Amino acid sequence: MLRHVAKIVHRFLHRKKIELCDFCFGMRVVYSLAWKYDYKNNIILLITCNMGDSLYGLSCLDAYKQKNPKMSVTIIGKEEHRSILETYSQIDKFVFISDKSDVNMFMRFIRLKRFWKIGKKYNIFQTNPWYWGKEICQDRDVISLLQTQLFNLDSNDIITYPRLPLVQVDAIKNFERDCNYIVVLNPYSYSRGTGNDELFKKICAILRKMGYIVYTNVVADQTAIEGSFELRCSVFELYSIAMKIPYIISIRSGILDLLVNTSIKIIALYEEFDVNDELFKNLYTLKGWRKGNIHEIFSVNNTENTLFEIKEILEYDNGIVNSN
Repeated sequence: MLRHVAKIVHRFLHRKKIELCDFCFGMRVVYSLAWKYDYKNNIILLITCNMGDSLYGLSCLDAYKQKNPKMSVTIIGKEEHRSILETYSQIDKFVFISDKSDVNMFMRFIRLKRFWKIGKKYNIFQTNPWYWGKEICQDRDVISLLQTQLFNLDSNDIITYPRLPLVQVDAIKNFERDCNYIVVLNPYSYSRGTGNDELFKKICAILRKMGYIVYTNVVADQTAIEGSFELRCSVFELYSIAMKIPYIISIRSGILDLLVNTSIKIIALYEEFDVNDELFKNLYTLKGWRKGNIHEIFSVNNTENTLFEIKEILEYDNGIVNSN
């Protein structure tokens, strides 16, 4: 019994030690940034979460700069996101972190609820509302949270979701000829892991029967869903592909945040969604960012129901291709 209690106390103290270490690291960061970048004339955004979450915080930059033309915007982000972040003309300064241990320390620190209050005092924010705390986010959608809590804007200020530059598509042979018949599957997510392969195999089979050419978006050692072709390309090329093809069917991931400002029709599958978790739904629904052409399915654990809904969406949208 005593040994069991000792283990519990040890785990508690170890956890508190980590939190204290993160907090002390964070305080050094806050004060050094506030001193270096003159917080009274500068807003500093920490973009060290996954890219999909980070894109949210960049959507208000146009409106913010219009209302605060003398304020400078500094981004602290991951080196792996450099190519995307550098496309934003509203950003004045960049600081990129490449060391994984530093990134992890930032991630742990900005998730501490105490950071929100301390950072706000010095115009230093992390841009994912998920970590701001339920008392701030409850019963609020992500757009109004960013407008009022992060950028001090009015609820009617215009939100301009990020756009990427278009590039030539080389990853798909005969793309211009076939683009109207191509559907991309995205069963993988950096933050949420791998989707249901069996479900995506069945989705692929339905699409092929309808006459579509099916590709699976893959990176690193990921493999294409059976019956589909591999699609390996940069985010800029994927963005350009999404401007011309009819559909992407994907688990809810940052890829969809990236593509929400394209013309592609999105079918988003929420694999771990709790229908009672309104906070999750308010913060992660895509429908607030675009009117129309977004379908969200929250019952993907029921394979047959999910397949029925997808088929119904495709047929309703007149998406059946003549396979003769």
